[in-house]
Amino acid sequence: MEKRMKTKYFAVIALLAATLFGCAANEVHRVSEPGLEISGKKLYVLVNERAMHEDLTQKIDSVWNANASDLDLETEFIYNEKLSINPVPISQVLDNCSGNYAMVIGMGLETTNSSVTVEYLPTMFSCDTRKVVWKMSIKTGGSFGKYYLVKEIVNDFKTNKIVRSK
Repeated sequence: MEKRMKTKYFAVIALLAATLFGCAANEVHRVSEPGLEISGKKLYVLVNERAMHEDLTQKIDSVWNANASDLDLETEFIYNEKLSINPVPISQVLDNCSGNYAMVIGMGLETTNSSVTVEYLPTMFSCDTRKVVWKMSIKTGGSFGKYYLVKEIVNDFKTNKIVRSK
C-alpha cells in the first residue's frame, strides 16, 4: 500500500512540474532599424495598464528600474489606468518628445485548453519621424510576465547595442 501511495505522490508531483514548466515556455521575436542606438536619450513608455494583469506583484516601472539601472537611458512611464476616461494616446506622447523615443506596451491573451499565453507587443517609435524603429513580440505563459517582458527588452537593448551601459 505504501508503494502505491508513493507512486501516486510522484505522479502528482511530475504532473505539477510539467504544468509549471509548460506554462513558462517563452517565445521572443524582434526587429529593429539597422544601426539603431538610443544611448543618452529619453524613452517615454506608454503602458496600457487596463490591458495588463493587475494581480502581478510589480508594475513595469519598478521591474525596469531593477533591471536597467546600468543603461545610459532616461525613462518616463506614462500609465493609462484601468478605468481612465481619457487615456493618453500615443500621438500625444509623440507630439511632446522631440529628439527622443516613445514605446507603447500592449498585450493580448490567448487561451488553449487550460493554459493562458500572454503576448506582449512592445513597439518603439522615433518621436521625430513617428515611424516604428524597434518592436518585439514576447509570448509567455508564466505568472512573471511583466518581469520577463522587461528582462527581454533590456537584454535586447544590451545585446544589440541599442543602448550602452553608463
